[in-house]
Amino acid sequence: MTGQLATSSDVDWYRFITTSAGSLSIVLDVPTSATIEYFRVGLYDATSGALMNSYLAGSDKTFQTAVPAAGSYFLAIDSSSYYNNGSYSVTANLVAGFVAGFESEPNSTSATANALTLGTSITGQLASHTDIELESQINVVLTDVAQTVLKYVVFNT
Repeated sequence: MTGQLATSSDVDWYRFITTSAGSLSIVLDVPTSATIEYFRVGLYDATSGALMNSYLAGSDKTFQTAVPAAGSYFLAIDSSSYYNNGSYSVTANLVAGFVAGFESEPNSTSATANALTLGTSITGQLASHTDIELESQINVVLTDVAQTVLKYVVFNT
């Protein structure tokens, strides 16, 4: 699907329906190639309206997350602190199946931390440079460390 943000306050909404739980990839192709985050993508549960994940992008990105059950979901695309009126495209792909091992949002406080069983891994990503991910245990494997800076916050619960 191709879209364009008409103004800095425009929000483009897209609805999709899944027939099962699974791993969701959101492919965002934007007209910018910058570290400045021009676009924000939000994934919402259509039943509750709850924000499940939010991502920022200034260049083409693929985001990985999970949908916990069959149902309707929304993608909302808007501008973050910066605005660009160029055309973007967004594609969502679902691989049906078990969703264990994926983070769920919100999980930026100790009260909303994702549970993690010792000896297992979880796949997650930071939505922006200010995002905080809290899991019961953190195991990080970097595949692209060119400009990656991680801040670890360890809580003893």
